[in-house]
Amino acid sequence: MHQEYMFIMTTTSISGWSIWRKESIRRWPKNCNVGVTKSTGQLQLSSPQLCFFWCEMCCSVGFARSLGLALLPLALCCILANLLLLFPMGEVTYSQQYRLASYIWYFGGLGGGGLLMLIPAVVFITLGKCSCCWNESLMMCGSVLAAVVGLVGSSYCFVISAFALEQGPQCFTTLGWTYPYANQRGRYLLQPETWSRCLQPVHIVEWNVTLLCVLLGLAVLEFIICLLQLGNGLVNAVCRPCCYKQEYSLNA
Repeated sequence: MHQEYMFIMTTTSISGWSIWRKESIRRWPKNCNVGVTKSTGQLQLSSPQLCFFWCEMCCSVGFARSLGLALLPLALCCILANLLLLFPMGEVTYSQQYRLASYIWYFGGLGGGGLLMLIPAVVFITLGKCSCCWNESLMMCGSVLAAVVGLVGSSYCFVISAFALEQGPQCFTTLGWTYPYANQRGRYLLQPETWSRCLQPVHIVEWNVTLLCVLLGLAVLEFIICLLQLGNGLVNAVCRPCCYKQEYSLNA
């Protein structure tokens, strides 16, 4: 079904505040009576029509695309941060000798927050290629599954990064190669004066703490984005077929 678009100026009243904005909306079905005041350009909607308006404007494919565009650079940053963890200070020797912290080898940023997160990012960005209403509902259901994959990936990245941060780095001390902060339950993070216990790799504590905190922040942002699309997809998949059924009267 071919969809046409029109631009109108709308106003929304929220708790006494009037917000004006230019909206791009689909032309309403024949059974949907929408009035636009010529003098003000306000969109006149009754209560049932308000549900349809909310479904069209807020739970849209365009919103999912914007989330995908926001998710893509986050996933790439996770991959980069994890790769930097594998090569402390740009050196490959410690990685080749397996002198890195054990949790870094779980690839929380590379796998969970990175490659796995590319799946929902690509799905969100490529939504809306078909104008058929029912197919759009199916695509939004697919985006829900992709959002679940993203939630799993971001959660995995967050948990692994948190465990790695608590464990601390493996480094060379006066006692040899060991985990000098493993039994401190993360208290070393508040005691920077003890970071000098690690002699090699140089500044490994600062290196790991910075990158792992970056991964934690990125994982939180990815989780929020996927959670938003999960709600957006569920509402859209449920509301869209109901909104477009010809027997559904918006004038009720």
